[in-house]
Amino acid sequence: MHEFEAFLFSDSTKVTQHYQKKASKKELDAILAKFNDNPKEINDSVQTSPSHRMETLFPEYGKTTDGVVIAQKIGVSRIAQKCPRFGEFIDKIRST
Repeated sequence: MHEFEAFLFSDSTKVTQHYQKKASKKELDAILAKFNDNPKEINDSVQTSPSHRMETLFPEYGKTTDGVVIAQKIGVSRIAQKCPRFGEFIDKIRST
């Protein structure tokens, strides 16, 4: 439930722009739609975890390189909007 790559499903446009692969946007959106548009619910098995899905769609994907850059492009606000539990966590931090 707490895999970093789930955050990357918050904005398929930013991911596909990073890799310059527009065709993959439909695949990312289809995956997200299966999980009620909540990226943090994508982690349903070891073989289909968000990181495995990213590596399948983008074989060149690197967590510490591409993942960080894509997350920065998406931004905390968008990730918090798409991932309600993460959004609540961010709100708690902001209120202290």
